[in-house]
Amino acid sequence: MNYLLVALSGLLLTLAFPKTDLWWLAWVALVPFFVVLSKAAERREAYRLTLVFGVVYFLGAFYGITPLFRFGGYWIITGWVLLAFFQSLFLLLFTWVFLRLDPRYRLMASPFLWIGAEWLRVWGPLGVSVGVVGYSQTPVPAVLQIASLFQVFGVSFLVILVNAAIAQLIVEPGRRFFPLAAFLVVAVALVWGNFVLLQHPVVNDPPKALTVALIQSNVDQFDRMNPLLVNQNYELHDTMSRQVGEKVDLIVWPETAVFAYLAQHFRYFPRLQKLSAETGAWLALGTAYYGEKGRAYNSIVTISPLGAVVSRYGKEQLVPFGEFLPLRPLIYPILKGTGYFDTEFSSDTAISPLIIGRYEAAGAICFESTIPDLIKRRVNKKTAFILTVTNDAWFGDAVTPYLHWQSGILRAVENRRYFVQLGNTGLSGLVDPYGRVIKQSELNKREVVVVKIPVR
Repeated sequence: MNYLLVALSGLLLTLAFPKTDLWWLAWVALVPFFVVLSKAAERREAYRLTLVFGVVYFLGAFYGITPLFRFGGYWIITGWVLLAFFQSLFLLLFTWVFLRLDPRYRLMASPFLWIGAEWLRVWGPLGVSVGVVGYSQTPVPAVLQIASLFQVFGVSFLVILVNAAIAQLIVEPGRRFFPLAAFLVVAVALVWGNFVLLQHPVVNDPPKALTVALIQSNVDQFDRMNPLLVNQNYELHDTMSRQVGEKVDLIVWPETAVFAYLAQHFRYFPRLQKLSAETGAWLALGTAYYGEKGRAYNSIVTISPLGAVVSRYGKEQLVPFGEFLPLRPLIYPILKGTGYFDTEFSSDTAISPLIIGRYEAAGAICFESTIPDLIKRRVNKKTAFILTVTNDAWFGDAVTPYLHWQSGILRAVENRRYFVQLGNTGLSGLVDPYGRVIKQSELNKREVVVVKIPVR
């Protein structure tokens, strides 16, 4: 029965995220897990229970990578299972510390231990934030405001605090101080969050705005990688950019929109200069870029209406097994036959703002927007907004693009900046500095998404 209860906790917590979006479940989903863990007869049993919970939860949380099967075959299924077990190690660390505390204070300490484990999961070059509990609360902006002080982990803290308080009432009904204190903390956070939202209403018609056209071209990943279709893909983006229908300040193309080094290509770069001059708009292009020593970088470049490359942002946090191969000398001989790891991108550690006229934007590419500290380092007083370009076409209509969009909502709140995201197949749109979605495109639909970013 205990194993069924912890598995139920893992399942319920998964349902709090897209596409089911039962966000309220997160506030009670962990109660069975905490109750069972508190009553575990011995440490080995506690570790086994934690592993069952973790594997069930992370298999659900990372289910969105399974559409990659059409690119990597059964290697993807193997990776999915191994990833769930690897992420569960952080929960085993949580349990290891939990069991070493005085039983009277274990549940009280659990919110702190939990966000510590979450922070470790996100930290480092292999860090991922999928499954961080705080992301489940994006439909409730009042809860999110605590992220402006403590990042997404502050939201996780509130959710875990309520779960632990309820578990305390079940395990020791006579000890009510901690549950009462916990509910008071959450109530104060919610009151403050609502106050912040009331003080900063949504700006629907800004007196001064940067008008941005997001070219959501919706090109299938196989077509995007097909060298015979490179020119066709360029023509598509060029045509969509000219059919915006209104005067815009900036036109954005998604991550590696065209399978070419656009800003250095003898044929396409002059055409981009012409596009910018004729539309009178700045261009921000997701494109590969050759740097020093022949290194290739996944980049965003901005081109002025005068035809000059004014700024370039190179991606720092590369996707393991997607853009680079960890432990390459050891693993490459095993995966050589897949054909996906013959070349790789280099990491660019220079923090370079994107220049758009007299404004600056903090750039992010693909899943960099899921890393709180990385975005925090790129935002400064001059930053007008955060711009993420991505290509989630790899995942079809799976949950992954929705999880990616949730991350952007938290980055907006954490940095108190407007957040703009453009995905090849979506999701694309605009989020205000308080986590309210101003505009959001449909997934897997070809469209030009025009957003207006208030500026000073």
